[in-house]
Amino acid sequence: MLTCTPDTLRAPPAPEALTLQRVDAFSGPDALGELAATAADLRDGLGVLARIAGAPAGGGLFTAGPDGEARIVSLELQDPVDGIALGPVIAAELARLAFRAGATRVALATGAEPGAYAAAGFLPAG
Repeated sequence: MLTCTPDTLRAPPAPEALTLQRVDAFSGPDALGELAATAADLRDGLGVLARIAGAPAGGGLFTAGPDGEARIVSLELQDPVDGIALGPVIAAELARLAFRAGATRVALATGAEPGAYAAAGFLPAG
């Protein structure tokens, strides 16, 4: 398990053509479909769609818990672009949105190497 706090959050390098779109329960069906989410999935959280030059490149969503901890519950990624992994970029944006919504910590369970998300400020819990 990796965690991020407002103090550890970082903006990792991102491809130049990358755009990130915030998605919530009231976003249109196109955005929800592209994120493979339903309005119910976003009842207690937000999502992010990533696009490279307008083409879908990944996305993710978090849910907020009652204890101030948000959890990234979905992270879908395409291959690195220009040698830059999109996972840390999307995770950092999800964490930023979670902190703006009142979270004090964001958790991410991933099978990636623990250092893979360090550039975004996600560190091993413990």
